[in-house]
Amino acid sequence: MANPLAVAGILGRDREMSLLEEASDAVRRGQVRTVLVGGEAGIGKTRLIREFVQATTGQVLWGGCLPMGGQGIPYLPLIDILRSLDPSDQRSLPKALAALLVHDTGDAVSTSRPHFFQAVADYLGERSEDNPLTVVFEDLHWADQSTLDLIDFLTGILRAGRVLFTGSYRTDDLADDHRLRPMLAEMTRRPFVELIDLEPLSPQDALVLVSGLLEGSDATAEQAMSMVQKANGNPFFIEELAAAG
Repeated sequence: MANPLAVAGILGRDREMSLLEEASDAVRRGQVRTVLVGGEAGIGKTRLIREFVQATTGQVLWGGCLPMGGQGIPYLPLIDILRSLDPSDQRSLPKALAALLVHDTGDAVSTSRPHFFQAVADYLGERSEDNPLTVVFEDLHWADQSTLDLIDFLTGILRAGRVLFTGSYRTDDLADDHRLRPMLAEMTRRPFVELIDLEPLSPQDALVLVSGLLEGSDATAEQAMSMVQKANGNPFFIEELAAAG
């Protein structure tokens, strides 16, 4: 069976990719932008962002959230990002950020949370002065409240620097009282913020994906159409059905 990444690419995502590219162009002109991508599990949020960052120029810092008892680990995406830095970059971190390298979130915010948040904003702004910076926060539906507050602060306060904030979240994991909802509602009112709701693939694009995945197999056209209908435009489900034969 064909490689799903090689087959799918950014199939059916031209509009969404254009929005990310427009935001990236604005960042290169010296503006800060935010693009968050929402959608159901398996719809292709991470793939879209990965395809975008692979095609863009400049620095990329990527951090993700994990499901940890419903609360999340404080500042986990930021810790993930800092641990991915080169040792020389880690040694030059401000004291508050360096504390996170050993998961010392208490010392990291001991002075005050506003000062810690400002230290993060200053660091990202300074890092982007010579080279545009894309900061990715993945799986925000699993983020703890401290992480969401930090992202809310950064996307609302940071004006100097060439930074693009982007990230992903599952819409099907957001209950009415989910802690992410207030931040998303606030972001809809901000300039320079774009929220993308990633829709299922169209039947035509889904069939192209199925046909590529089944290339070289003995599957019939009827079986391909059955996969399209069962998956309801979800690329991950399409790939799983194709893998299962």
